[in-house]
Amino acid sequence: MSSFIVPMSNLPSISSLAKPGQNVQASSGEDIPFSDFLQKAVGDLNQTGESARSTMYGLALGDTDDLHTGAIAAVKSSTSINFTSSLVSTAIRSYNELMRMQI
Repeated sequence: MSSFIVPMSNLPSISSLAKPGQNVQASSGEDIPFSDFLQKAVGDLNQTGESARSTMYGLALGDTDDLHTGAIAAVKSSTSINFTSSLVSTAIRSYNELMRMQI
């Protein structure tokens, strides 16, 4: 039977944690700076929006035979917008919290 309570002696010490200025490692083992992550999210947002626009344009012209592709593209675009705006607002809130800290 495994124990869900971790004894204090098994916790990593503070010195073994990442130093300030170091990037947090991604699950694949590579470093991803936050600015690159944010730029990728905005790029994905633009790509998804353009795909949804072209799909809906084709639907309006009658170039497609399936209606579900346009609906799926619209939902993907909406979800991408919601994710990106949530990411940006969280980043701004975090930045404001850091600026309010007294050193």
